[in-house]
Amino acid sequence: MPKAKFMERLPRGLAPERLLRSELGDWVARPWLDRAALSGLAWYFPLSRMWAAASVAGGDADRFAEEVPLQRPRSGYWLLRRALAGIDEAIARYRRVDAMWLETYFIGKHKAPSRLVRAELERRAAARIWMASRGLLSPLLANRAVPAIRWDIPDHARLLRELAPALDDPAAFYRPPEPLPDIERSHRVPGPEGDEYWLRFASKGGDVAWAKVYEPERPPARMPTLILCHGLCVETEMWGTTAGIPHALIRTGMRVVAPTAPWHGRRMIAGRYGGEPLIATAPRGAPDLFRTALGDIAALIGWARGQGSALVAIGGTSLGALTMQVVATQARGWPDALKPDFLLLVTTSGSLRQVAVDSQLGAVFGLGDALEKAGWTDELLNRLRPLTDPLGAPVMPPDRIIIVLGRKDSVTAFDEGRELAKRWKVPEDNLYIREQGHFSAAVGVIHDDAPVRHLKEMMDRA
Repeated sequence: MPKAKFMERLPRGLAPERLLRSELGDWVARPWLDRAALSGLAWYFPLSRMWAAASVAGGDADRFAEEVPLQRPRSGYWLLRRALAGIDEAIARYRRVDAMWLETYFIGKHKAPSRLVRAELERRAAARIWMASRGLLSPLLANRAVPAIRWDIPDHARLLRELAPALDDPAAFYRPPEPLPDIERSHRVPGPEGDEYWLRFASKGGDVAWAKVYEPERPPARMPTLILCHGLCVETEMWGTTAGIPHALIRTGMRVVAPTAPWHGRRMIAGRYGGEPLIATAPRGAPDLFRTALGDIAALIGWARGQGSALVAIGGTSLGALTMQVVATQARGWPDALKPDFLLLVTTSGSLRQVAVDSQLGAVFGLGDALEKAGWTDELLNRLRPLTDPLGAPVMPPDRIIIVLGRKDSVTAFDEGRELAKRWKVPEDNLYIREQGHFSAAVGVIHDDAPVRHLKEMMDRA
């Protein structure tokens, strides 16, 4: 393709969709992937903890060690200084490029497609360099004392007192913002399947919420919308990838909205890596994240209705699924226009405590031990279930719910997910049980997208 023509349309980014949909994808989406992923996370999280500390250390080795926290390295001091300087340089570059991106996409009249494409490719490159700069600290991983999390677990008596009103009335705690926030849309840029653009608006959590929107080349009238949430520490916008976006749905006439979860990507908190606050402040993190996310999802559903979508589906993978199932139950008391019509859950569990304490991912963080050390017992954790678990019936009928489970899932336990499907009376035809684990089941939906196609067929019939 000639360069000039290429620059008129945004490329897909780092998304091995063709590879994963091939026969090779069947080999990738197997339980060996789960073992490899969990092994990789055991070093990725400590590396990320150091990277987050470096982002606020200002090049100071002592402050860096305090922020990790970690004993100051006795050797390799010059290497640490160079690593801190490299990370500071990557941050400065990203902020500079992102400021130009914001001006290009949100300020002034529509820009030429080539200018929009160039600005987005530059932003992707700068974001990817910043994210990858954590590798500069990899020599410090030889120190086995590097933690995966900087803990800030709340006192149980104080937190339960604080959350008492919410526990008595979860519907009020998760009520959508009134009025819904004004949503600002960026300029549109041509993409692989059609137009792409970004949404931003004031979030209930006090920061700015972001979402990426994908629309088909020839959008149908009353175009349906799928709002799809990502998993923990998944930051596609920062890595410059579109992995996990169901491009086939876009090509068949569906709008796909991919929100950025609280504390991830553009919403990262200074001194924390993407998603870390959810674990670090457990068990407070889940109600805080869900409350913010539910407000964001309600706003996006309202926006989609305003764009003409008669039907709105919500879905998610892992943390995204845990979030969306709380949306599905809490939305029963929401205004009719904000109630989602369909639900897609990929790798989920009916018990957040199981994911936090009993799963292999929780073990990688050491969350169970940290909670026990802080005095949190199972009995105390279970008192938070009205805010963290899908205890009631969902707002949509059972035949409008699709659930994908991995029988070998060691993160969101298969038995817990199966029990949720049974309690919700999800039809067997809508339940996809695969001989995969947590990560391989998620990748498996890219290789074999039958659940996603099933969702589209149900929405077409509706």
